[in-house]
Amino acid sequence: MAAVLAMAASASAAEEFHSEAAHTILAGEQSEGTDEVWTFNAGTVTCKTTTYSGTTSVVTTGEVRLTPTFGECTAFGFVSTSVHPDNCALTVGYKGATIQLTCGLIVTAFNCFVRVGAQILKKVGSWINKGVGTLRRWVNSWEITGVTYTQESRSFPGCSSGTFTNGTWRGAAEVRGANTTGASLGIWYE
Repeated sequence: MAAVLAMAASASAAEEFHSEAAHTILAGEQSEGTDEVWTFNAGTVTCKTTTYSGTTSVVTTGEVRLTPTFGECTAFGFVSTSVHPDNCALTVGYKGATIQLTCGLIVTAFNCFVRVGAQILKKVGSWINKGVGTLRRWVNSWEITGVTYTQESRSFPGCSSGTFTNGTWRGAAEVRGANTTGASLGIWYE
């Protein structure tokens, strides 16, 4: 269950990602007290342990790729639901920019199959730099509406088959940097 999440600043914006070293290993997890939540016609999908990983190869860049892994997911009232990306890549902009989904996300529940396909989404949320020096890190929160998706019923009530445009996605994550020996490296945007 892995996907690629690319976070990018607008080419015209002055904001870019920065790191203390060209080669930085990125690791993140959901912010404490938050879940990754998707809402569809069939109901809510919640993942309690989403983690993120990636690397940078330059000290300043407009794009950083992160790979999320979804865990402890429930969907539409069913536990142990499979939520996995289908060769997924997202490009996420800062401060209300768009997210470009270039692949699919698949939710396989007992009563319903949901696929989120390629699309451009409006992101509302915030980016915050926290910490100082080698402990600098990013904290990102988001709320996305208007997600287009398809549902396929598995002959159970509550999941109507069709294509819809009313999906939502919200969450929050904190990402830190380190070098190859595991020592902290500061990462930030400005």
